[in-house]
Amino acid sequence: MRISLPLNKASGKIVAIRIDGKMSYNYAPEYIPYGVKNIVIDVNDVLITKGDHIIELITEKGDYIKAKFSV
Repeated sequence: MRISLPLNKASGKIVAIRIDGKMSYNYAPEYIPYGVKNIVIDVNDVLITKGDHIIELITEKGDYIKAKFSV
């Protein structure tokens, strides 16, 4: 599942992704380049059903991104 995620000054290696509180261990890309305003995360190991969901992303620098998305 591909999820478009807006970023606000976040960059670096992604250390954790959670979707609706469930950890995802199989995702791409593993790194957010500096200066990127929007990124598409490809999550492969979490089953996402129709409806509204919350994605949380944490980088090695301690940046925390929380966003809503719909399927």
